[in-house]
Amino acid sequence: MADWMTVLTLAAVTLVCGCTERPAPAPPPRVATNVLIITVDTLRADRVGIYGATNIETPNMDRLAHEGAWAPQSDAPVPLTRPSHVSLFTGRYPSEHGIRDNLSAPLNADVPLLSGIFQQAGFATAAFVASSVLDRQSGLARGFDVYSDRFGGADQRTGDVVTAEAIGWLRSPPKPKFFAWVHLYDPHAPYTPPEPYASRYAGRLYDGEVAWCDELVGRIVTALREAGTLDNTLVILTSDHGEALGEHGEDVHGYFVYEATLRVPLIVRGPGVAPGTRLGTLTRTIDLFPTVLDLMGVRADQPSSGRSLGPALRGGKVPDEPAFAESLVPLLHYGWSDPERTRESVAERAVVTKGSGRVGHLARGAGASWCARVRQPWRIDRQEIRWSRSEGQAGRIQSVEWFDAAGTRGDAWRAERRSRATPSRGRSARPR
Repeated sequence: MADWMTVLTLAAVTLVCGCTERPAPAPPPRVATNVLIITVDTLRADRVGIYGATNIETPNMDRLAHEGAWAPQSDAPVPLTRPSHVSLFTGRYPSEHGIRDNLSAPLNADVPLLSGIFQQAGFATAAFVASSVLDRQSGLARGFDVYSDRFGGADQRTGDVVTAEAIGWLRSPPKPKFFAWVHLYDPHAPYTPPEPYASRYAGRLYDGEVAWCDELVGRIVTALREAGTLDNTLVILTSDHGEALGEHGEDVHGYFVYEATLRVPLIVRGPGVAPGTRLGTLTRTIDLFPTVLDLMGVRADQPSSGRSLGPALRGGKVPDEPAFAESLVPLLHYGWSDPERTRESVAERAVVTKGSGRVGHLARGAGASWCARVRQPWRIDRQEIRWSRSEGQAGRIQSVEWFDAAGTRGDAWRAERRSRATPSRGRSARPR
C-alpha cells in the first residue's frame, strides 16, 4: 500500500509541475533602426524648459525629454563649433583628434567617425549643416552619402532652410535604415530671430533664437511621426557649446571654460531608452559615440575616451567619469594662455586651472599689451574681468582678478608689458 501511495504522490507532483505555466522570458529590448542627431549650436542648457528655464517656450525639446531621457549635467569638451562637433562624432577629446579650433586643417582620414561606421553597416547617411566652419573642408563629410553645405557665399544658413532640406530627405530616405545629422546655427550671435519671436522676446533676442529653434525641432519630429519612423528612430538632441551672455565678462564663447559655455542639453528618445529617465551621472558629449553604437547594436572596435550611457538610458546606472574641457583660441590667436577645466563628478565643482605662465591679456593703450603671470597654480573659483569697449568693436580685457571660494583675491601675479600688439592669424579668430 505504501508503494502505491508513493507512486500516486509522485504522479500528482508531476502533473502539477507539468501544468504550471512558467513565466515567459522577457523580450529583448527593442533596437532602433534609425539615428537622428540634432545639434543646436550655441545652446545653453539653462535656456531649455526641462533644464529650469521658465520664461522661454521650448515645448518640443521638453516633450522629447519627457518621452525619453535627459542629462541635467552634460559637458562639451571645448566651447567652439568645429572641434566640439568632431569630438561628438569621434568620441575623442580635441587633443586626441587634433582639431583645436575652427580654423584647423581637416580631420585626419584615419580618425573614425560615426557616419562612416553606420555607412559601412548599410545605413543611408545624410547631414545638413548651417555653418561654414562645418563644411566638407572640416573633414566631417566623410561617411555621409549626402552632405548639404551649400552657403552661396555666406557663412551660415538659417534654420528653416536647413530644416526643410532635412525633412525632405527624412520623409523618403533611400534605404530602410538611416543615420542623419541636422545642425541648427540660429542661437549663434548675432541674434536675429524671425517673427513672432523677435517681438515676443524683445530685449533678449538670444532667448528668441532658442524658442525659434524649438519650433524647428518640432517640425523635424513631426515629419518623422507623419512618416511613421519616429518610434523606430533614436533621436538625440544636444549642442556643441553654450553662450556666456556676459557672465565672467565674456559676451559670447570660446575664450573661457566656465559652465555658461560648456554645459549643454543632452536629450535622448527612442527604442531602448526608458521614458522619463533623468540621468544622475556627469555626462559628456564624447559619450555619444559609444552610446549610439551601443543602443543601435552596431559593433565597432574603435577607441574612444567616452563611455556608453546605454545602461543608464535603459534605467540602470553608470558611474561618473571626469569631464575635461579646453580652449586654445586665446593661445593660438592672441598669445594668451590656454584655459583648461576639469570636473570629477556631478557632486563636485568644476576647477578652472590656469597653472603657470600667461593667464590673461591686459590691454593698455594702442600698440601694446600686457600679460598677467601666475607664479604658482591657483584654484580659481571666480574670475572678474574689466573690459574696455569701443563702438562697433570687440571688447579688450583691461584687467583680471582671481578669487578663491572664500572670496580671497589672488595676488600672486604681476603685469608684464609686451611690445607688440595682440597677434592674429590672418583669418578672423572670432569664435563660432
